[in-house]
Amino acid sequence: INAEYMGSGSVSNQNCNPQAWQMAKQRVDEALQHGYDVILDATNTVPAGRRRFLENLPPHELIAKVFRVDKQVAKRRIEQDITNGVDRAHVPPEVVDRMQEQLNVSLWVLDEEGFQMI
Repeated sequence: INAEYMGSGSVSNQNCNPQAWQMAKQRVDEALQHGYDVILDATNTVPAGRRRFLENLPPHELIAKVFRVDKQVAKRRIEQDITNGVDRAHVPPEVVDRMQEQLNVSLWVLDEEGFQMI
């Protein structure tokens, strides 16, 4: 959505994250209202951000699918993708470290956030 929203064609463009999340929430809301199943594939490691996103959506089942990847493996994959010209976000190594730390802490509260299956 970042590339779509900004018209830049770059998934690395993080300048519009709030607008991108707002657009994603609008699309999820509309799909749920029409009875569709929705899969949101996003890295969302902060409980408060997840709560804000889920707030005021139509009734739905929440399922979290968590992929735990070794930090070094993640960094290597990102570096290889960038080198090979893959259209992906360029995530600096220190951001990978921070996001994994946030994820490790936030996994303990997924059930409190209403996720039925983890």
